[in-house]
Amino acid sequence: MRYNTVQRKEMKNTVSIKLAKIIAPSISFRNTATKLFDALELKELESLCLDFKDVEFVSRSFTHQLLLEISRLKSEYSISVSIENTSSLVNKTIEAVEKPKSKSIAKKVKVINLSKDMSFDKFLMSI
Repeated sequence: MRYNTVQRKEMKNTVSIKLAKIIAPSISFRNTATKLFDALELKELESLCLDFKDVEFVSRSFTHQLLLEISRLKSEYSISVSIENTSSLVNKTIEAVEKPKSKSIAKKVKVINLSKDMSFDKFLMSI
């Protein structure tokens, strides 16, 4: 990671991270989000700004881990996190990952017991 693109604003203990410069315009891996947050000094940090300017793509796995890490920062360290300058594609990915999955609907399946009365061949002919 190139730390010169991380800017600290001393007044509020805010860090702004330009993701396209630190990582890449296309971010795909779950562990990238983990490594990003592991590199931060969290003890005195009050807020974090994730700048997605020039980021063209984020995978669902990266986005999921990013949201988990943001949640951890908020709960464990009371750090406020903002996400800025997202493209429409990045924004759609974030929204899709944030949306809870719908519960699957169980379907009833007819169970057929193949016994002496019905051979496998007869069963196959019946369908």
